Amino acid sequence: MSRILTLQDAVTEYGGNLSLPWIPLHLPGVDGTTGKEYDGKQPLSAALQDTHGHYVPYRTSNPSVEQQLQWFADYSTEFGGPGFNPGILTGRNSVNPDNALYVLDLDWCDHVPDVLSACNTTTVRTGHGFHLWFLGTAGAYATVRTLHLPDGTTCEFKGADALIVAPPGLHASGRVYEFEPRLGPDHLQRLPAFAFITEELQTSRGLTSRGDTLLRGKPLPFRSNGRLCLEQIWGRDLKAPDSNGPGEREVALYVLWQRGCTLRNDPEQVEKALYWKNETLKPPLKSAEVERIIHEGLEQDKAQNRHGPVGCRFTRDALPWVRCEDCPHGDAKITARFGVALKQGLSAPEWFVWSYTTKMGYKSDASTAKACNVDRRAVKSAREHLQELRLWADAEGRGDTNE
Repeated sequence: MSRILTLQDAVTEYGGNLSLPWIPLHLPGVDGTTGKEYDGKQPLSAALQDTHGHYVPYRTSNPSVEQQLQWFADYSTEFGGPGFNPGILTGRNSVNPDNALYVLDLDWCDHVPDVLSACNTTTVRTGHGFHLWFLGTAGAYATVRTLHLPDGTTCEFKGADALIVAPPGLHASGRVYEFEPRLGPDHLQRLPAFAFITEELQTSRGLTSRGDTLLRGKPLPFRSNGRLCLEQIWGRDLKAPDSNGPGEREVALYVLWQRGCTLRNDPEQVEKALYWKNETLKPPLKSAEVERIIHEGLEQDKAQNRHGPVGCRFTRDALPWVRCEDCPHGDAKITARFGVALKQGLSAPEWFVWSYTTKMGYKSDASTAKACNVDRRAVKSAREHLQELRLWADAEGRGDTNE
């Protein structure tokens, strides 16, 4: 959808498809009854009598479907009413807290700056400029009156508890608010995907405390069935790629998604968890990257998949910081190794050395001896025996190295 042509289309899209909290606003002009002049941005007090003329209650609770239908029936010109502008409360959404609307407000310009047009998100032509719409977690971002962009452009950021006029509202200048071609509501992008905006919000104190602590103390929102690796991924500050390596964000989110689904959780709930987790990353992945992770999780058995099926071994190899000692599924691996040890007649020191190096890796005989609390010569003997049995992780074998 590139444009919304009628008010009925608008309220159906905003209140129905997007579940955004909207209220009716006065049309611009002079009220024939009261003589007051409006610019088209004030709440329609006659429609808000149940809340004493205020829209504040709708910050914490979206208008009901019945209330929205009543507003349309009583005040739209289609049903003989005086008409109204649709207004959306930004930064709030009690129906779907993951999808609150945030808006960049550009005034007195005739085109969108390149740095913002590259976002390819929903864009509205206003009376004297543009609104760029984004989705984010409700309450995560505060309003910033002057936001500085990388190219020197300044704009206002409409955060939690602000109010905007939405298409097809009427501006005081006589211009109708309308979506730009091919940039309608179906192009909404998630705000955390654009680090140059969120970082500036943080600098300008537009990032609320909830945004900083989005998952702190919040349990994994789906069943892990005792798999501690999922809990560890959920609680970890995942690293982005840098000069030291490729990072761990993509593969960790892939494990979270794929394992969450194979444990027979509701895929929609697992997907929400994935987006919640992504919004805590610095910087977060773009929406398209998260969608690719989801697709690869669903298509994990196809040959062209980058990762493939996920199990305990895959997770440990891909995420070395995952600790399996207290996990019942990790213990199953240890039990299997113990069976092999009995079959091969391994001595106690050989079992300790094999179990430790399989899980933690091998650096040197000295460090392994210290970790396993055995003699260094016993480690050397165990390593050589395990190499003969082809049970050593490094099939070629290595002699002792200095630390």
